[in-house]
Amino acid sequence: TSETRARIIQTAAGILGSAPAVYSPTCQLFENISLERNDQKLLELSGLCRASGIDAAFVPAGMKLTDFKAFFFDMDSTFVRSETLDEMAAIEGLGKECAAITQAAMDGTLKDYAASLRARVKLLEGRSTRRIEMVWSNMRLFEGLETLVRHVLSRGLRVYIVSSGFTIFTERIAARYGLTGTCSNVIGIDGDTFTGSVSGPAFAPFNGRILDAGGKLEFVTSTMARLGGSPKECVCFGDGSNDVKMLSAAGLAIGNHPKAVLLPHCDLALQFMTYESVLNLFADVRAQRS
Repeated sequence: TSETRARIIQTAAGILGSAPAVYSPTCQLFENISLERNDQKLLELSGLCRASGIDAAFVPAGMKLTDFKAFFFDMDSTFVRSETLDEMAAIEGLGKECAAITQAAMDGTLKDYAASLRARVKLLEGRSTRRIEMVWSNMRLFEGLETLVRHVLSRGLRVYIVSSGFTIFTERIAARYGLTGTCSNVIGIDGDTFTGSVSGPAFAPFNGRILDAGGKLEFVTSTMARLGGSPKECVCFGDGSNDVKMLSAAGLAIGNHPKAVLLPHCDLALQFMTYESVLNLFADVRAQRS
């Protein structure tokens, strides 16, 4: 409403000295921000917008898509709507036990991520891998994501999934949507049965080490170096504590319905707008669309 926008403008003027731009009915775009992401003033302004049913984006003035070389997405609850391991466990009647560990890991209350992942995967030991196909057939993307990815790829940027989930899903997603590459963990399978084991990516520098928050950042950093850039030239998307490190390093950090532990590290927390609306953050895309 006009009253809501007036309150946001007034608050923004007091905090930032400027009013936001509006490029989407569900997003206020604040440009030329000199404050750190986790500055209390920005969190206050973001909270006001969120309480009003509006997302707040804090970006440099004139930011362009061409300022970036790559986009990196977490998979579970970021690229796809589901938590794939929880879904496989739920089919086996182990959903509550697995989901409780997942929630603690994503909230950041469970500190040893590798141990939490091993505990969840162990629940599937001896179970049929047919559950993979059931989860895959039910998998859905978030609204507008396919449009965003297609546009970014068409402009020559790279798009990766970097996930503590499993290659049995990340590699299929990459093939279906034409992504540049993936980095994820490997769930143990013997024939048509889960072994109950899990390992990290086979390639260096991981060499089987389970991919956690630090590993995600390693992949982002090393990939950007190969592209001739730094993490400041990438956009990272995530939802939980396992994404804090890579979003903190990124030039643009976007949380998808982020947990409280991730929220202070986001330039934009997607709560109301779609993924396609993310394109409106970039001045060159806005100019092309106008």
